Amino acid sequence: MKVAPPTPFEAKRLQRLRELGIMDTLPDAAFDAITELAAQMCESPIALITLVDEDRQWFKSKVGLRITHTAREFAFCAHAILMPEDVMLVEDALRDERFFDNPLVTGDPNIRFYAGAPIVTLDGHALGTVCVIDHAPRQLSKRQIGALQTMAAAVRNLINHSNAILESVSDQANRWHQQQTVMQAVGAAGIDLKAYIDKDHTYQYVNRTYLDYWGLSRDQMAGLKVEELLPKGLYESVVARQLDHALEGTEVRFETVIEFSKAGPRHVQVTYISDRKDGKGAPVGVVARIQDIEDIKEREKQLEATVELLEQKTLQQQKYFHMLSHDLKEPLNAIRNFMGLIKMECEELLPQDSLHHVDSAIQGSERMRALIDDLRRFMEIESYQMEIEEVRLNEVVDEAWLDLNAVARRQNAQLAVARLPVIQGSASLLRILFQNLFSNAIRYAREGVAPQVALSSEAEDDTLLVRVTDNGIGVPVEYHEEIFLPSRRLHSRRISPGSGLGLAMCKRIAEMHGGSITVQSTEGAGSTFLLELPGAIRPCQD
Repeated sequence: MKVAPPTPFEAKRLQRLRELGIMDTLPDAAFDAITELAAQMCESPIALITLVDEDRQWFKSKVGLRITHTAREFAFCAHAILMPEDVMLVEDALRDERFFDNPLVTGDPNIRFYAGAPIVTLDGHALGTVCVIDHAPRQLSKRQIGALQTMAAAVRNLINHSNAILESVSDQANRWHQQQTVMQAVGAAGIDLKAYIDKDHTYQYVNRTYLDYWGLSRDQMAGLKVEELLPKGLYESVVARQLDHALEGTEVRFETVIEFSKAGPRHVQVTYISDRKDGKGAPVGVVARIQDIEDIKEREKQLEATVELLEQKTLQQQKYFHMLSHDLKEPLNAIRNFMGLIKMECEELLPQDSLHHVDSAIQGSERMRALIDDLRRFMEIESYQMEIEEVRLNEVVDEAWLDLNAVARRQNAQLAVARLPVIQGSASLLRILFQNLFSNAIRYAREGVAPQVALSSEAEDDTLLVRVTDNGIGVPVEYHEEIFLPSRRLHSRRISPGSGLGLAMCKRIAEMHGGSITVQSTEGAGSTFLLELPGAIRPCQD
């Protein structure tokens, strides 16, 4: 079996077929009459009007066949449309190398004879055929072949006529819809200013609100032109041009400031909707809707001022916190160094309880330093202006693990990383995120069990799902959400010296990337952190 290749101008042919809107339409008596006539003229048990689209041939009308379509690869008509000027004749399908093993020949409907006259548009595209089929080999007379061609031309004219009627109905519906829109816009009650302006820019109708803003009566408004109300500069540079665009059929929307006679200067949003055209196609008028947005603009200014004030306060707080963290670290360093000297010089002189107190003071100062560092980093992340860049996740993960190299070696921790993609995000923030997850996996390892961390990913649509799995002590189900809250600790400092901000930072970084982080864990059986990162994803090539 040979499958018919696409026609030389297949893309344009398919576009033309779609434009005509004939595919998958309801049965039509006019088409059915042609099919019946074809069957009678050619004395065939089967007659069809077919249309061939990208992957099937569909039967607009049929006689002697129950199915409504077949795959294009099996269609005789797919071959017929390759010769738009000729009737394709297959006198014996079993003797034709194109069709002898075609399922439509070897099985139902057992085609032996086929004749198809292409249905060709006026611009030369063959859409399908008027064809006849028989179960036995045979021939057609010249008169029958000519009749098929005549019927194919009739089908073409019917399709064009049906399309013209459809377009006419559609145009009429659009005009009615436009008129309805106009009437609703003009007649709707409300606080907006509404007017109807004709093609000469003369007011034909205004609502009560329009009169109130200008302080005019209906008699005073009658016959006024738009340019007589508005300042010359505003009318000539903005309004006249926009009105002309609307009169051409384009819906226009813009913002400006109008100095109303009574209401004073107001920010407004203006919408012009074109009314229907007359019988000659000339524009009739424009519906104008003017919304007073002065209060909205004032609130926007207040909001901008508030945001600017908050930014200034945030900057001041950052400077203050940096100064405070520096000032706090100095006495802590002094305490830690002084206690270290006492332990080193007096270790043999002091009793065991005293040495224990010295160790507690050193550990307390170190915890305080770590807490100050974590708080500073958390505040920096909160105010960080993230710059999107291309991020190679494997490189970021390797760097995060390298930062923990010393503690990982002490704990015999191992990291297994799958091949990760390249995404859009912040490499520095994601490095902090993975560093915190790895640090937790090492810190909360089970006693006597070397920490094992595995990292993998999978893409779902435009979202990357990264899994970080450890074999640690796990998290009880009731704390799966709480662990991401700032300073929420599940373990005492005797078990873990952390500040409790690590996972809160992870959550914030995920949110800054438009994603999220959750945990799946069972106490005593390890944890899997699920990081979702939406955005562009591509495989890593090296």
